[in-house]
Amino acid sequence: MIVAGIRRPRTPDEARAYAVAQRAAALALRSLGTPIDAERRLRRALVATRDRADAETVAEIQMTLAFILLDLGRTRSALASVDQSLGVLRGLKAARARTMRALALQRAQRPREAFAEYAAALPVLRRHHDDDWTARLKHNRALLHLELGEVEQAVKDLQWVRDHDLSEGRAVDAADALFNIGIARTLNGDIPSALATFDQAQTEWGGVRRPELSIARAEALLAAGLPVEAAAFGPWSRASTPRGGRSWRLRHGSPWPCASSHLALRILEEPARRVGRRGGSSPRRTEVSSSRPRSMSSPRPTWSSKATHRPSTARFT
Repeated sequence: MIVAGIRRPRTPDEARAYAVAQRAAALALRSLGTPIDAERRLRRALVATRDRADAETVAEIQMTLAFILLDLGRTRSALASVDQSLGVLRGLKAARARTMRALALQRAQRPREAFAEYAAALPVLRRHHDDDWTARLKHNRALLHLELGEVEQAVKDLQWVRDHDLSEGRAVDAADALFNIGIARTLNGDIPSALATFDQAQTEWGGVRRPELSIARAEALLAAGLPVEAAAFGPWSRASTPRGGRSWRLRHGSPWPCASSHLALRILEEPARRVGRRGGSSPRRTEVSSSRPRSMSSPRPTWSSKATHRPSTARFT
């Protein structure tokens, strides 16, 4: 059991150490594909620390809980939790919480409010030179731009994210941004460039087979009026789909798995040791095998079912 045997806190200092440990354990459980267990752990941590820890410590637990709830698809509960944390957090921590709140609003189909939260958080992140959270913000904001058909703004954000990840030596994360640039090029009608971008992303992912990549290629080829060529990318079975995926049908009726949206997970500056990473299953990263897929409710996925999402995880300080 993760963090087995840790005793319940009795003093404020113990409560803070306990909260950090429980948050780390919850994020590790989420990475292992058991977010419900992660939620339970965090709720127990809230009960154990509420009367013993300072308000900021409790707010940080609520912020981490919001991330887990968002990953579970419980957007309304995630918003409630992050709003509680924002009643306490200030400065940089508040900006990170607002970044997470923006993503929750984005998931709730409230784009105007999401953009407003991103706009409020970004100057604070920049002022504190928090480039990692700036990258998270810009990546998720890019996906919102794409959803609204604002391709140029999306590519601008994604290119900044890619340059940042490359400068930090995070090739897999940079490939995630590149993949989403390919989706933007598909939406813009530049099919040859989109296909070349998907090929480059696959190379940078280490050649790992990922269903969303095949689906993206098929969508690009279908947009170009090439259904036969698109069918060549359809050997995926439900067994190869990450847990939680749904099957869907292309226009010509071939069964395909729906690649899930990913919320990438990277844990930064954890006090004792790194317990997780932003990455994605093989590779938001796509968040490498640490991402838990989210089922799509529609019978046919939109571009966002293929996109890789940048994490908004709580940061240990």
